[in-house]
Amino acid sequence: MIYELGVRLFRLKRCLAPFFFAFGLTLGASAEEPMTGETYAIQSGNFEGHRVWVGNVERLGPREVVHLSVEGPFLPYKAADFYIPSFGHLPVDIEAFRNSGLAVSDAKWSAEKQLEEGYREWNSANGGVFTISISDAVADDVMAQQAPN
Repeated sequence: MIYELGVRLFRLKRCLAPFFFAFGLTLGASAEEPMTGETYAIQSGNFEGHRVWVGNVERLGPREVVHLSVEGPFLPYKAADFYIPSFGHLPVDIEAFRNSGLAVSDAKWSAEKQLEEGYREWNSANGGVFTISISDAVADDVMAQQAPN
């Protein structure tokens, strides 16, 4: 219920933005601030057009972490006979999120189940957090999945 209220308020703010702009007022949220449950599109880099879904934002010590999923499919850089369907959980630092060149997308997408599974694995392994752009983080992960064991 709280999630639905947050989404409705965010959408209301987007609808009222032209009114506020006309009178010189500003709204607190921007495309640079992650909204839980919102879908964004990558605007530049190797994965331009891929959708990003924000599942959760949490504070871990001094760092604010955005837990997101990135829509695939992704083809590894070297010739391979498999595709990576999507990244169910990709933890990124809030500044990396802000600097990833994202725009709110009208083409909605949700990866709640995949994100929850990936989050549990990440949390139990005390996983790290990407501090590079989402496109670069995806590229690193794609390359890591094709590395020899």
